[in-house]
Amino acid sequence: MNELRKWEVVEHSWSDTSIYDQDGNVVCTMCIDDEDTTEENQEEREQIVSANFKLIEASPDMLDVLKRIVKEFEKYGGQHVPLVIEANKLINKIEF
Repeated sequence: MNELRKWEVVEHSWSDTSIYDQDGNVVCTMCIDDEDTTEENQEEREQIVSANFKLIEASPDMLDVLKRIVKEFEKYGGQHVPLVIEANKLINKIEF
């Protein structure tokens, strides 16, 4: 079984959040402290950023799981299943 990669979300302040990979490299950073942020919409913007960061944080694990699912399908001749073809296209698009 593949070892899942762990990324970590770090909240530096109420407005600044970053994601670090398993080697401590910054994957992305976001700041919501700008002229569009007000007391009225601050909580909503924080929730949106939090949801997006959870998705980004989970993406390496989702890719690993997708690869394993495709591999299992292909073992049993499923490489021609439309969903497996789409999954392989997505994997190839993401990998560098």
